[in-house]
Amino acid sequence: MNDFTLNIDSPVAAVRRISWSRPGKHNAFTSEMYEAICEAVLAAGTDSAVRVLWLTGEGGHFSAGNDLAEFANAELKFPDAPVFRLLKAVSTFTKPLVMTPSGSAIGIGTTLCLHADFIYCQRDIRFQMPFVSLGLCPEGGSSLLIPRLVGQARAMSWLLLGTPILADEALATGLVNAVSETAEQLEQETIALVTRLAELPTNAVITAKRLIKSHINVPMQATLHTEGMHFTELLTGSDVQEAIAAFREKRKPRFNQ
Repeated sequence: MNDFTLNIDSPVAAVRRISWSRPGKHNAFTSEMYEAICEAVLAAGTDSAVRVLWLTGEGGHFSAGNDLAEFANAELKFPDAPVFRLLKAVSTFTKPLVMTPSGSAIGIGTTLCLHADFIYCQRDIRFQMPFVSLGLCPEGGSSLLIPRLVGQARAMSWLLLGTPILADEALATGLVNAVSETAEQLEQETIALVTRLAELPTNAVITAKRLIKSHINVPMQATLHTEGMHFTELLTGSDVQEAIAAFREKRKPRFNQ
């Protein structure tokens, strides 16, 4: 039985909002969640009544990343695993894509946001990409997008050391468009944004988005492929199992290499 809820509504005409909730888990993603969100994203992409897509987490968190209990026994098959399908769906989405993270946005909780056209976040946000400390490599196109966004020095800190990124740094570096102080303010400001986007001429918006991202579209799909291959290979290694065991036992991991 699923322990999450996926809600789909239309807070504004021509705007579809997809929100997820997994109480007690900070919205950590499972394969079933990836699958459900992916199918909802694909449906929005083909629905002519939808002009803007809005993704968000409920309960004060965007996502704490992959569920570690499932992750420890994961057998991801690239490119068919739900997580990779979701990343392809958001990276190729042609209409305006808005995301509103708050609380935890860890791992894919951060890299998913990299594919948004607008990110409005709450002041309590904590972005973090601790892939290497888990014995893994960057995913979600982050190895391409983060260095372009913030330069190599800061990218090394974010991706190699997994340094947390709080609201002020996220705004200053262009990772997000705006920071709201409260959940209520975030809702109001996002409603204003998606309303404005939905009122624009659809064909012009889609064409403009395609042109703006034309320099990144081809290398993005190549990067997702390369990252995915390395990620699935590393996932079967002993370092991942040790990192997860150390996390559960609340100790420092002891890597062999």
